[in-house]
Amino acid sequence: MKRFPAALAALSSCILVVTLVGSVTAQGRKKFEDQTSVVVVEIPINVLKDDGPVRGLTADNFEILDGRKKLQVVGFEVVDLSIDAPQAVTAAQVPAAGRRHFLMLFDLSFSDPAAVVKARAAARELVLNGLHPSDVAAVGTYSQTRGARLVLGFTSDRSQIEFALDTLGLVTPNQAVRDPLGIVLADLEAFTGVGTDPRQSGAGQLDPAAEIMEVLGAAERNTRRQVQQNEILAMSSALAELAGMMNAVQGRKHVVFLSEGFDSDVLLGTQDAARSQEIAENAAGGQFWEVNSDERFGNTATTGDVMEMLEEFKRADCTIQAVDISGLAAGADVRPRGSGQDGLFIMANETGGEFYRNYNDLSVAMSNMLERTSVTYVVAVQPDDLKADGKYHRLKVKLNGGPAGARLVHRPGFYAPKPYSEQTALERSLSVADLVVSGADGGGIDLEVLVTPFEVQRSPAWIPVLIEIDGESLTRGFKGDVLPTELYAYAIDAQGRVGDFFVRTLPLDMKKAGAALLQSGLKFWGDFELVPGEYVARVVVRNSQTGATAVRARPFSVPEMERNQMSLLPPLFPEPPGKWLLAREEDSADQRYGYDYPFMRMGEPYIPAAKPVVSGAGEAAIALVGYNLATGTLRIAGELFGLDGKSIEGVELRVDERRDTGDPAIEQIAATLRTQGLAAGEYRLVVTVTDESTGASQASEIPVVVSG
Repeated sequence: MKRFPAALAALSSCILVVTLVGSVTAQGRKKFEDQTSVVVVEIPINVLKDDGPVRGLTADNFEILDGRKKLQVVGFEVVDLSIDAPQAVTAAQVPAAGRRHFLMLFDLSFSDPAAVVKARAAARELVLNGLHPSDVAAVGTYSQTRGARLVLGFTSDRSQIEFALDTLGLVTPNQAVRDPLGIVLADLEAFTGVGTDPRQSGAGQLDPAAEIMEVLGAAERNTRRQVQQNEILAMSSALAELAGMMNAVQGRKHVVFLSEGFDSDVLLGTQDAARSQEIAENAAGGQFWEVNSDERFGNTATTGDVMEMLEEFKRADCTIQAVDISGLAAGADVRPRGSGQDGLFIMANETGGEFYRNYNDLSVAMSNMLERTSVTYVVAVQPDDLKADGKYHRLKVKLNGGPAGARLVHRPGFYAPKPYSEQTALERSLSVADLVVSGADGGGIDLEVLVTPFEVQRSPAWIPVLIEIDGESLTRGFKGDVLPTELYAYAIDAQGRVGDFFVRTLPLDMKKAGAALLQSGLKFWGDFELVPGEYVARVVVRNSQTGATAVRARPFSVPEMERNQMSLLPPLFPEPPGKWLLAREEDSADQRYGYDYPFMRMGEPYIPAAKPVVSGAGEAAIALVGYNLATGTLRIAGELFGLDGKSIEGVELRVDERRDTGDPAIEQIAATLRTQGLAAGEYRLVVTVTDESTGASQASEIPVVVSG
């Protein structure tokens, strides 16, 4: 079989091949729409009675008002996480607004290092055994020296969450992973070795407790002795900024704040009874020079900053679940506990969360909260004439005809769309990460994805990924000479783990490549390396000048060759020469390992289409590739379906050649699809192969457009 250079050389006379050196930049079931003229706002609502969820409500039970203006309800969905079978529900199957997000936020400045180390175990237990499989989690830290930062963004990958909790971002893995979305923190196999528990200690391995104790002890112990007022002001500023970033993530966010709390005397005045009596006596006796107003009543400016910070969390639909970890401090903390606990209570109470005192088992502590939020009504409304000015709109939700005494918990409001140019790099990153996790198709750019598992007899298997980006929709609204195009592709398995990913920024020179780009578009060739299993490829493309974005989710399988697992790739349609501007991943697996060029039909190389366009007045060539298809006679059939699901009459699939690959487990078949007489439109081609000796069969499909 031809190698890549020879195959591309054969195509180079008719296809423009561009190698782009991409730098990685750090810049719900609702269909994502990249529009600002029409905005749909989804409101997650929990209805509670006797501290438990109320079921059985409909859209007619809810009335949504923006100020005094009643909003039109355009969608309604019920998410019940206590009824759905846990193994059957993933994060992508829950609408984004109804999905629960948990940010495990560790306070490193107001907490003893020993308590923080032990709190990691409690947080790990909650994530691994307490949360629903559809829940997503993130890990963050706050310290006065480094501010508030996300160690790991919101993800369904429990192994990455566990690693982030073990290290808190304070221990650098041997092999760092450059994921600008923050979904993947480390290459766990490269870091720990296959089958190794990253929490184990030993030669050449991580001892997280010892490492974190050392870092925290050196970096944070002195900040505990600084003036409490300045500490609280610094915390308020950092957390307010974090809250603002959380608004980019759809759905309700539960910030699990693990801390020993700050000194609330700064806000409330001294809580010491004897000192309060002394201050009161001095004031009554006219000895005002002995009375400190801040000590007596609290510092007004600091209180205002804290309340403003908590208001930012509420606006971002975040509740703070404040967890007092002082009982885990091994006696190292000598402060009066009432003061710190009061501060934590304020944070929880003001945002609608709960305060958990002296807990070390978060799964038990938060079980009531998990039950209360297990039933969510997602009500979608469409405000009229909403300006894209980023302004905040307060909402009021009324319950009509519900049970007496029921109370509502809902997002207090929403922000109008903010112009893309005004969004911060972290806001942009969080919004893309949210799309990757949600996996919903949509967007303002025409995008198609084709995933083709080749070289599956090796481990890990090599999986070429072809991404087609329509040039006209990509360049719409663009001004300038260089079009910055961001591309994110992640392979996520059935358990929500990220198997592999690639991220690229493609600076397209419009002076040189503009004509070719607008003729059809850009086809990017990347690859995954994966072990056998079921996956979904989630691909996001964004014009980083205009903010136009699109997302696609495509399921695929990597067969288990050792078990002779039958597998058939999607039908592959060779592209007409010169159709696309072609770009390839800089460091692809074929270059590292010398794989053969995969796309061959009757001995000739080709580039396949992710969404083929064929003529309705002739025939179309097809290449079929399968693994372990038959031990004897193989029957091949093709069927075309309309968008209504009905089979189309008169479609014929003819086999032209079955090529000997030298490997009995691999089949390469050249076929022809008869398209004459088909009406123009969109269809779905399903090809089925059957082993007549055993009756076993395998089918695959691809969308097809028939031109007039």
